[in-house]
Amino acid sequence: MYPTLTTERLILRPFQADDTAAMFALCSNPKQTEPVDWPLSDTPQKAERFLQRIMNCGMYWAIVLRSENKVVGAYGCSHFALPAAKKKEHSLIWLTLLEDYWKKGIAAEATEAVLRFAFVGAKAARVLSRHHIGICAAGERLQKHGFTPYSTPKDKVYVNYALSAKDYERQHGFDTSTITDTYKYHMPEPTQNPYSFDRPIRRIDSIRFLEQPTEYLCGQAVIAMLAGVSVDEVIGIMQNDKGTSTPLMRAALKHYGIKTAKRIPYAEGVALPECCILSLKLPGYGHWSLYFRGQYFDPEFGIMTELPPQASLRYIWEVIC
Repeated sequence: MYPTLTTERLILRPFQADDTAAMFALCSNPKQTEPVDWPLSDTPQKAERFLQRIMNCGMYWAIVLRSENKVVGAYGCSHFALPAAKKKEHSLIWLTLLEDYWKKGIAAEATEAVLRFAFVGAKAARVLSRHHIGICAAGERLQKHGFTPYSTPKDKVYVNYALSAKDYERQHGFDTSTITDTYKYHMPEPTQNPYSFDRPIRRIDSIRFLEQPTEYLCGQAVIAMLAGVSVDEVIGIMQNDKGTSTPLMRAALKHYGIKTAKRIPYAEGVALPECCILSLKLPGYGHWSLYFRGQYFDPEFGIMTELPPQASLRYIWEVIC
């Protein structure tokens, strides 16, 4: 769990069980959920279930405005903690604020605190962020903090930004010797993993279908179906509740002791293995899916006997049951 951070006007603290009303306020407005890919909650009960997931994954601060003692937003920071994951020194940050608190400097103040934590506390070599292409204010805020665009958005939805520790130190005169203990943070030592390739979490002789909870959790849902666990558990293991990369998928498979063959390009007409992870291309985005004994267990489209409409199969990743 991340430490509590303080600024002149704000307290950034972990979410608590009694933050249900605050979470409902954040999750019931699409203007607030869409930028961070959160599910829209139309009842307090849905918001409470989502709050539990947020608390379990340990990647979020509640942004509390001191003058009102009120939760006005949420800040996420994923520090890739899987020992086997590549690029684990990179952090991804994102935030959302109640609409009534936009354009008050809260986002900028919170971002400065999180950047200081990421570079000094979590020892990140680089911090990544992104925003919807239509939200110009988010891009302007990131650039004021020294971020620069690092990729052209192929999907025309997001703009990706990056800031290195060296650039941050050069631009801000960053002196780590002046940082208080509040910002110091050590990644927790990994607990003894009970699984290995010799002792996998289970024998994969059936698949229980799981739907991805939000738009970008297809990879986590595929791993959860293979391991026979919840999507929330995989989110916690990956320390990532956004779209997931091949290295993180590979690391999660290793964590659960699930053996795979080499990921290879798909050749038209070749029969699929009994069980395999599929890398699909759909209009505007990439997508993870799962094939098992003649059926596609797709976390977005459901159980099917053929590929989802408009999907093209790019790579197959055989799972050795």
